[in-house]
Amino acid sequence: MKNRVLVIGPWSSGHIQKWLGNCNEFDVRILTCHKFLTKSGYDVRGGFLINSFLSFFIFPLFLIYHTLRFKPDILHVHYSASYGFLSFFMPIKKIVSIWGTDFNRSIERRYFKHLYIFMLRRFTIINSPSENITRKLICLGIKKENILTLQYGIDLDFLSKYQEKKNNNIIISSIRNWDDLYQIEELITLWDDISPSGIKLRIFGKTNDKIKENKIKNLIINSKSDIELIGFLSGELFYSKLSESVAFISVPLIDGMPLSVMECLFLKLFPIISDIPANKELILNEPYFFISTPIQKTALSNCLDIIKSKSFAGDFYSNAEHIANIGDIRKNRETMFNVYKYLISNVKSEL
Repeated sequence: MKNRVLVIGPWSSGHIQKWLGNCNEFDVRILTCHKFLTKSGYDVRGGFLINSFLSFFIFPLFLIYHTLRFKPDILHVHYSASYGFLSFFMPIKKIVSIWGTDFNRSIERRYFKHLYIFMLRRFTIINSPSENITRKLICLGIKKENILTLQYGIDLDFLSKYQEKKNNNIIISSIRNWDDLYQIEELITLWDDISPSGIKLRIFGKTNDKIKENKIKNLIINSKSDIELIGFLSGELFYSKLSESVAFISVPLIDGMPLSVMECLFLKLFPIISDIPANKELILNEPYFFISTPIQKTALSNCLDIIKSKSFAGDFYSNAEHIANIGDIRKNRETMFNVYKYLISNVKSEL
């Protein structure tokens, strides 16, 4: 009989699917209290009831019920600031996978931070997505031996098909979604103010905020610059469009370990990125251009001048190789599954 792993978190986000892949090594059951429509080969149990507040309120009972019925060997929790609090009390070996924005927002809230740290200490293993967050965890009093620094990474085999450029024009792609922290509105406004000739800006991404969506669309419609709204694309269509770029821009105010940035570096695109620790972990060699946040006109203009002149030089291949070393999704999944086995072996030895 296979060892049992109970996974809880927002199934709708796609993070859990990335970690698990097509795993058949364990008997896995997923619990979520988010709405989801995705069909999969996994045993997914939804606990959504009427609205999010009520769903989260009853989720601990939902979790206890399935723990008693499923009898898992270990528990893997995703998104610490919500599902972590809903499950830290469970008397079982537990892993919690932290997300960057989840962590950064939690520790910035003065009183909530102490409760958050208390919750994290109840987990056997804390999965940090970056060295930067690991250092912060240690500063908050978490023991280093209880931290696994690992992000699930990217599909190198799939992305390798798109490493060759398919367009000779100068295209720069904005790759992030349209939440405030990614500064998309500011980017469009500054770009229009600079109005660089001979450079196209492509805006990928989306938002669930209709007011923000309309505002961004209107900014682009009324722009006198060459700005193309692409919106949200997935799979081959997205990467085919992205591979036409010579550069990408990602300027969040805060971030964890940005997978989209990892993908663009592996595709050997010139990075225009915010000057934050999460981004600095991913860059080995020039060319790069770090922009202080919030984004400023002068810094962006200087970067565009460099790209337009084609004077940037450096080793794109070293950055791509660095990403391949730290971000191979198959290797990183295997590392996580080995942690599963380690915890399960401890459970068995304690019986």
